[in-house]
Amino acid sequence: MAEIGNINARLRARKHHFLKFDVYEALVKNYSHSYIIDHLLGSRYGIFLNPYLNDNECLSVDKIKYSMQDFGELEINNILKNCDNKTRKVLLYFLIKWDLTALKAIFCAKSDGSVIENRLYAGVLSYAEIKVLISATFSEARKLFKNHEIGLLKMFCPIMDKFEINKNKEEFCRGLDKIYYEYLFLGNGFGRADKELLQELMSMELDRKNVMEVLLLLETGMQSKWKPSGYYGFLKEQFFKGMIKAKDVEEALQKLMVSPYEQQVIYGLLPFELTGELNYIERLIEKKWLTFLKKKSMLCPLSFAVPIYYITLLKNEYSNIMTIVLGEQFGIVQNLVRRNLIVV
Repeated sequence: MAEIGNINARLRARKHHFLKFDVYEALVKNYSHSYIIDHLLGSRYGIFLNPYLNDNECLSVDKIKYSMQDFGELEINNILKNCDNKTRKVLLYFLIKWDLTALKAIFCAKSDGSVIENRLYAGVLSYAEIKVLISATFSEARKLFKNHEIGLLKMFCPIMDKFEINKNKEEFCRGLDKIYYEYLFLGNGFGRADKELLQELMSMELDRKNVMEVLLLLETGMQSKWKPSGYYGFLKEQFFKGMIKAKDVEEALQKLMVSPYEQQVIYGLLPFELTGELNYIERLIEKKWLTFLKKKSMLCPLSFAVPIYYITLLKNEYSNIMTIVLGEQFGIVQNLVRRNLIVV
């Protein structure tokens, strides 16, 4: 296995492959399926798209999505395979962040008989494992987790047992989050410096999660259901206790102005007032997080901050491209698509 310095040097060299602002602008400006496909075929995603061209079919949105997911999975597996054991452990636990989203979607859909998307973007779990989980019973899913190399997944089993009986989606989702973030913040098996760095890197992501929970509850008039999450980033519990008391979303955003996210509110307030949608504010907070990860990866060049930043860039590029592809397919106004792209 390579030293972290060697791995980080390779990842820094590969960052120039990520799409730049002018490329995204060209994709949105031209805004045609054929133009998007031609560009992707000429990029590093081309080798994953090419097999579908042999079918003499138009490349569907799903095939674009699958190709990009396959590329991302291969990139992440190569990083995990080549890094030292300590870095690998940190990255595995960081990646579970995306597995939580997939697990919530799969099991909440199972509980009410909804259709489950056949390819969800995961982290540690492979797409083969996601496919198994989609068709598995609760008992079969528990068996997969109990036998998994990642010990944290085993800790989700009691939450799944309870959910199978009571079908309480809110309790299930909060239970998964609680186990994950408590484990992450306790830093089991991590040295003190590694634990503190990982917590710092996750702080803005936790802020985004907690802020959006409050805003969405206020938007739907369900603020009485708010409960302290128990895990916080730069914004602490007392801040959210004040924010949830706002009479509406606009007042809550004014409270958010007195925080590190003042600029995000300033730029996101007008789009919210025009559309009534909060996703742009969320994307602005995500962009601030990515910018923060970029800064930490430069300040700590021999740490796991570098692969964490690279992996997050991978996930972000997937999100950006799928936003453009879906926007073109459904005829979404180009300016709305532009607002939801994050370029660091």
